[in-house]
Amino acid sequence: MLMGIVFFTYKQSPFIFLPLVTMKQILAFIFSIILLFGPNCVISQGLVFEAEDGVFEGVNKATSHKGYSGSGYVTGFDEDNDKVTVTFNWETAGKYQLYIGYAAPGGPKKNYLYINDDLVSEVQFYENDNFTEVNVGRIVLDEGENSISIVKSWGWFQLDYFRITEPEQSVEWNIRKQPVNPNASDEAIELYDFLLFHFGKTTLAGQFQQEGGSYTDEDSDINYVYSITGKYPALYGNDLIDYSPSRIEHGTKSQAIDDIIKWHQNTGGMVTLTWHWNAPTDLPDTEEQPWWSGFYTRATNFDIAWVLNNPESERYELLIRDIDAIAVQLKRLQEEKIPVLWRPLHEAEGAWFWWGAKGPEACVQLWQLLYERLTNHHQINNLLWVWTTTDSNEALNWYPGDDYVDILGIDVYLPDWEYGVSPIMFENLRNMFEGKRMLTMSENGTIPSPDKMVKYGTQWLYNCTWTGDFITDPDVNSVGHKISFFNHSAVTTLDELPEAWKKYNGISLKKKRNRVQISPNPASDNIKIRFPYNALPEKISLINAKGQTMRTVYPANTVNELQIPLEDFQPGLYMIIIQSNQGIESHKIIINK
Repeated sequence: MLMGIVFFTYKQSPFIFLPLVTMKQILAFIFSIILLFGPNCVISQGLVFEAEDGVFEGVNKATSHKGYSGSGYVTGFDEDNDKVTVTFNWETAGKYQLYIGYAAPGGPKKNYLYINDDLVSEVQFYENDNFTEVNVGRIVLDEGENSISIVKSWGWFQLDYFRITEPEQSVEWNIRKQPVNPNASDEAIELYDFLLFHFGKTTLAGQFQQEGGSYTDEDSDINYVYSITGKYPALYGNDLIDYSPSRIEHGTKSQAIDDIIKWHQNTGGMVTLTWHWNAPTDLPDTEEQPWWSGFYTRATNFDIAWVLNNPESERYELLIRDIDAIAVQLKRLQEEKIPVLWRPLHEAEGAWFWWGAKGPEACVQLWQLLYERLTNHHQINNLLWVWTTTDSNEALNWYPGDDYVDILGIDVYLPDWEYGVSPIMFENLRNMFEGKRMLTMSENGTIPSPDKMVKYGTQWLYNCTWTGDFITDPDVNSVGHKISFFNHSAVTTLDELPEAWKKYNGISLKKKRNRVQISPNPASDNIKIRFPYNALPEKISLINAKGQTMRTVYPANTVNELQIPLEDFQPGLYMIIIQSNQGIESHKIIINK
């Protein structure tokens, strides 16, 4: 049976919340209910924790909007970091279902949900003038003290309560065994088989490359990853944006396809492509909305719903022209036998791109047209089709259908240094789509924490970090976190792909083997590094969680054991980067004092 006790803070002192009655009276009441109706009545309704009994930071209690439960509700989520936290004791660790009571009279709002200080979801609070309830999804609680916090993202809503019940049962995975294209190429089938076999076992590390450059450029995003972590991503991402005819008309050129061919020939790594499709026409091209921003809804008057309903129009012909132009580039990859995780029309539900601006019906029709034109007309069969979705109550209306989608993806952008893994969304998507599709983090800003993916059982198929500052700026993703991610046992990088992964034979990914032994870990006074007989150490760096190099050691390359004193180090998490004739490897250590 669910058991919990609400705690709140008053003058910095914790009190058990016993409103008007004693604990003995509460237990007597619960016992009488159980006698009358059985124990499941208490479990099914769950336990309610009132938001107004929590700790406030920048928010306040109100009572003017009637219909709330308890003694009021929390409002005032209007500044960054405004939050309320409810703390409570819990009897049994495990997974539970969370519901949140709220009102959102000013339109739909999203706000961050933290469980025990871990960002687990950006919750959608749908527009409702009256107090109502949203089923957030499954959360993980610890035995003993737990906390639930709501922190402003969009803000501007009214928070009533949290209700926790036994978890809803997850659907069984029932993923199709082959791509949706019945004529898929051998390469596409082999890639699909490989991904299906490893889904849930590892996450493939991905990185988008800035369009217009080459991954071999010294300052490329992919080379940056290698320079910091000693690893290349297993998955290379790029954008076909500058192959859009309305951009070519203004002189754009792209080497994305050439670079992908070079990547695949040199490394054998995987490829994902997106397409920021500049609208075929109707680009105002003003100072405020220049032609090169024509993939945004705000920068074009192109009405996709009207165009699809008028197939004899010039605009429809231009739409087909654009698809055919992209087909030329995709055929080049097919000729090179390169399978592609193909992700067009992404983030449609947000409506900030023109392909989603006219609602789900037009977008679904466009996706199906794109699929039919590329697959059947152009006979491009090297594509696995990735649909970017959400877990909103409208997501199924936007879904193109099981006959047109191989993999479901989400795009996740969290605050800087927040390495959440969206476990609630993972579980919601699994259930919403009946376990029929593999799930991936198709685009991300902050990089998801592998430790958290393991903790929550949220093993996304792959992730792919966006370009520029998202990967290079240590104030978005710390250097230590990037090193940890690319060297984690739950993450697969380029060097760990089986040599013949395209000749898939059911062999699992090879395991990591650390060549260097470090002890003790955790450490306090010093650490001892022991090298194998054939390793010649060249440089050892100790880096803190902010990415700052705290110490660099250049050992004599004949040593096989080295001791480093730690008396000047503050307690915390550190990375040790070791360069030797065997390459670069990294280790995570904890320093305790």
